Amino acid sequence: MRAKSISISEAIWFKKLRIFDEALPPNDLQGDIKVAILDSGIDAGHEEFQNCIHSRKSFVPGAHDFIDSNGHGTHIAGLIQKVAPNAKLLIGRIFDGSSFNQQHAAEVRLFCYG
Repeated sequence: MRAKSISISEAIWFKKLRIFDEALPPNDLQGDIKVAILDSGIDAGHEEFQNCIHSRKSFVPGAHDFIDSNGHGTHIAGLIQKVAPNAKLLIGRIFDGSSFNQQHAAEVRLFCYG
């Protein structure tokens, strides 16, 4: 997969997000937990997420994959893994890059709560 080029405003935004990485206490939640990430998807090929994705689904109409559309969901997953390294992640891609389709809210809740 070819790397997506990002705009200068996106690069500045990601740089500002790194401040939160440094502020998080590492490994605070050691137990076996599940965390639903409802965002832009995830880069499932990233080595950090190889053994922690419990389930994944796209709720974006016309998108049949969960691949991160802008990097935000992957960043959030990384933050969660830093605080809860044993967490099993439920990845729900709900954003197409700009908006969430409210018609899928019930389906998203079912995905999260089983």
